[in-house]
Amino acid sequence: MTAQAWVLGIVLGLIWVVGAWILVTHLRRGEKPEPVTPFARIYPAAYLAVMAVLWLTAFPAFLDAKDGLTSDGTPIGSGLYTIACAIAASAVLHAGRAKAHVDWRGFGLKMSPCPGNHSRNRPDRKV
Repeated sequence: MTAQAWVLGIVLGLIWVVGAWILVTHLRRGEKPEPVTPFARIYPAAYLAVMAVLWLTAFPAFLDAKDGLTSDGTPIGSGLYTIACAIAASAVLHAGRAKAHVDWRGFGLKMSPCPGNHSRNRPDRKV
């Protein structure tokens, strides 16, 4: 392994450790989550789904690669790192969805109170 590979590995490891620490700290606080727009809820899941489809379509070439190169000369990456990133991103997405509150007003949708304006009786709802 070259020095460049070691430095890259250390940097990626630090990013994972810091990201995990921030996520765990945030989830343990138990604070009321900030409102999240529908775009912020939909985009990460759509991004992961598209990346999964793209990776699955490239998987046969990954398996047939010789000496780290596909038949058309494209270098392959680390399959284990790809799987670890997909699992971590899915876990973060799940944790965020479990804690998030969607603010549909940020998506251009109009919210109107139900008949009788019962929303005034809810302490978490500003009218």
